[in-house]
Amino acid sequence: MTTAATGTCANPAGAVPSSVQTMATDILQVYKTKSAEEQAAIINKYYRHDARFVDPLMDVGTPREIHLAFISLIKLFKSIDMEQKSLSWSTPPVALPSGVQPADLQQVLLNNRQVYHTSMATIDLDVNTYLTIDPKTGLIVKHEDRWNNKGFKMPGFLKKPNGIFTSSVFKLIGWGRQVDKAGEAAKTGAQ
Repeated sequence: MTTAATGTCANPAGAVPSSVQTMATDILQVYKTKSAEEQAAIINKYYRHDARFVDPLMDVGTPREIHLAFISLIKLFKSIDMEQKSLSWSTPPVALPSGVQPADLQQVLLNNRQVYHTSMATIDLDVNTYLTIDPKTGLIVKHEDRWNNKGFKMPGFLKKPNGIFTSSVFKLIGWGRQVDKAGEAAKTGAQ
């Protein structure tokens, strides 16, 4: 088991670099923060301009669309607890973007526990998060969450249409403007 404090793990491929542990810790923070600006800063720092986010419900592309997916967590849940269980290199890489060869990318497997709290219920998920990274830039090209224990799963061919529909709804209710404002604030704060 790895901890954010030590950045170590039992990994047959060798120790995970501290920069990857830092990335994993920051990615987990995107889920649980209540700050759209903090989400934007992390997404701007780690995701490539053509990055994709895939989970059992949706498939969205671009950092803006990814931020729309994550800002929904701020809006829909009272709080979210995240626990990193393990961090390792995934060999061979799985679920790569189409047309990409495994030799072109690195992949990290972040096993984690996600606990979502509403006023009426608690949803407890065991999740494998696959972070596919471009080694030339160190940026994420694909972030995929796979729920291991339960949860509704959308058929694969419906994930992209659901991502488009969900993003459109989020934009209609004003979350797109909040994402844009948070993104600008994050860029200004980084300068």
